[in-house]
Amino acid sequence: ADYCAAAFSRIHATYALASSEERLRLVWESVTDGMRLTDATGRIVAVNEAFCRLVGKTRAEVEGAYLAEIYQAAERERILARHRERFERREIPPTIERSITLWDGRTLQLEVTNRFIESDPRRPLLLGVFHDVTEQKLAEQERERIQLKLFQNQKFEALGTLAGGVAHDFNNILTGVINYTTLAREDCPPERKEMDELLG
Repeated sequence: ADYCAAAFSRIHATYALASSEERLRLVWESVTDGMRLTDATGRIVAVNEAFCRLVGKTRAEVEGAYLAEIYQAAERERILARHRERFERREIPPTIERSITLWDGRTLQLEVTNRFIESDPRRPLLLGVFHDVTEQKLAEQERERIQLKLFQNQKFEALGTLAGGVAHDFNNILTGVINYTTLAREDCPPERKEMDELLG
């Protein structure tokens, strides 16, 4: 009876674990942000499909490779060294907003959330969640560009209004000068040609 109870308990625990793992896998795959687990050496332990779409590589190409392989070649050594240093010190900002250039030349703006997972002290992992904000950043830049253009147009409009006002004032002054000159010419003797020259 004890043997049967122990066997039943093991089966139940195995089923519960499998069920829990299945739920975790479903959550892992249904998240729309890219998710990546890396070890202390910088090797990628696991990724979800969203991460693969984000970096333009298959799961087979990514899992087991060094995380630096997804970046442009010129940055790989620096990125891997920084990862190892942060991992060793267990110091990484919980949230980072950064621009990255991928292996295929695409540049992405990302919000990255990082957490160390130390459920197995012999093999700690770093979970990175990558939220692509590239389109949002491009929209913000476009909005800023339009606002700057609008501001410049308003500035030119104000200058035009000011110039129009100055021209109007100058025209009023000039009209006064011409009118007074005309009146003065009428009062001058006909032999005074200077007034005629002024009025053209």
